[in-house]
Amino acid sequence: MELNEIIEKFQGYKLSRDDLTPYECWALNFFHDKSQISSPFLNVTMQLDITEARQNYLENYKPLTGASFTAFITWSLIKSLKKQDCFSYRRLNDEWFKFNNLPIYIPVLVGKEFRFQEIFLEDVMNSDWGKFSLVYTDNIEKIRNNSDKFKVISPIIFNLATHIGNLAYLNFTGFTLHGVDATGRNLFYFGKRTEVNSKLNLPLNVTIDHSTADPYVLNLLIEDFMQELIK
Repeated sequence: MELNEIIEKFQGYKLSRDDLTPYECWALNFFHDKSQISSPFLNVTMQLDITEARQNYLENYKPLTGASFTAFITWSLIKSLKKQDCFSYRRLNDEWFKFNNLPIYIPVLVGKEFRFQEIFLEDVMNSDWGKFSLVYTDNIEKIRNNSDKFKVISPIIFNLATHIGNLAYLNFTGFTLHGVDATGRNLFYFGKRTEVNSKLNLPLNVTIDHSTADPYVLNLLIEDFMQELIK
């Protein structure tokens, strides 16, 4: 697929200075200037109290056939990402774009010699819970039922997508991801849920490109995410 087709497919358009704040105009250039900054990536790991979120899921969302708590927290995060434009900025061929319908990349543990497979969810940015849960579950099942058919996704789409992984077997307190193409993409990884003093905790690792996001907007995202989990 050609670059122009990808841009059209995911509803992208070039950003102009009129679309941006003065801070964004500076940051988009500065943090990708290798004479100033060797790597634009910021990495943060946090522990989230999801006790109330789990109860909300069990009472209001789990009754849906095929629903899973992982799908629920993924859907809630996607809804929060939509509220901050900067999380949909991407850099392609040294130009910045905003995308209104980015795909979601999800690595899926299958074990054995293949270790992980991957799925891309398209057209889910505006999905309601019923539609998202169905698409998520169907794709996960297809991967696990065909775990011997490894395939590699287009590098352009891989570096365009928002990454949301679930490392349910790792109770990490820190997790540094490798930075590859600095396209402005964002990576989110959930860890193993653990109960401590009657509270259910969830590790969340976030890797962001400092040109598009920073601790200020990350805090806004997490605050909104925690609210989405209990709606």
